[in-house]
Amino acid sequence: MNLPRPPPTRRVDLRLCTFNTRLLCANSQLSLLMDECQRVKFDVIGLSETKRKEPLTATWRDGSGVFLGARKEDSISGGVGFIVAPHFLHRVRDARI
Repeated sequence: MNLPRPPPTRRVDLRLCTFNTRLLCANSQLSLLMDECQRVKFDVIGLSETKRKEPLTATWRDGSGVFLGARKEDSISGGVGFIVAPHFLHRVRDARI
């Protein structure tokens, strides 16, 4: 008995990472993190505890997208962000954090 084959599907692999940065408020710390990202295969890295006072949206030297949100005014902790790989950046539609 031959069963009908299901229609072919597109397979998409997404390499998603998370990282608790603990402190990413200075640009020098961001630079160190971006250097370390060169050693990892990823599409998107989710960041927590960035503790930035001001939000940041930038394209890094290697073409990666950096989207960092600010912590709340009355809090010393918090803040989230994302790093998106250059080959995946064209898929980002809106980066409001």
